[in-house]
Amino acid sequence: MATARETILCVDDEAGVLSALQQQLQARFGHECEIAVAQSAADALELIEDLERDEESLAVVIADQIMPEMKGDEFLEIVNQRCPDTTKILLTGQAGLGAVVNAINRAKLNQYIAKPWDEANLRLGVENLLRQYRLAKENKRLVDDLSAKNQALLGTNRELEAKIAERTHELAEANSRLAQLAVTDGLTGLYNHRHFHERLALEVERSQRNGLPL
Repeated sequence: MATARETILCVDDEAGVLSALQQQLQARFGHECEIAVAQSAADALELIEDLERDEESLAVVIADQIMPEMKGDEFLEIVNQRCPDTTKILLTGQAGLGAVVNAINRAKLNQYIAKPWDEANLRLGVENLLRQYRLAKENKRLVDDLSAKNQALLGTNRELEAKIAERTHELAEANSRLAQLAVTDGLTGLYNHRHFHERLALEVERSQRNGLPL
């Protein structure tokens, strides 16, 4: 069964910038990831809804800060609320430090890259975030798997304890019946000769110990 490919989403209102991002990322990550693009935050959110509906993984979002209608840091804040495991990169021009700080505080920004960017740095940043995303996802899978196994083990232990208690009760009842059968006649149900001698020995011993008449 083939492993689902993660998606890298690029969001920028400038078609030229978007095309450059797509080409550079496709050349490096196209063999392992889907490279999706959107020219506005609204289009990007619709695409994210489609990915969620199809249960596909959104590994990395790269968003430009200066976009009409919704800024990059505001968009990434929404992404963080809807997809907290997704890693995020903010592209900023000059004087974009305030947006970066806001994105770090409110959107849990993973990295920011100044425009114009260096292609090698962009690829390295995405590579590191992909690794981070996959490790976090695998760790969550292992934790969930361990939790499920612990729950199953707890259920098994409870069943075993119940069976042991039931078996112990059955053995106690069986021993009681055997003890009763040992001193009674099987046909009449009356106490037998053995019971008579056991009680006689007991009463003689008690009489001797307490000095009472037998």
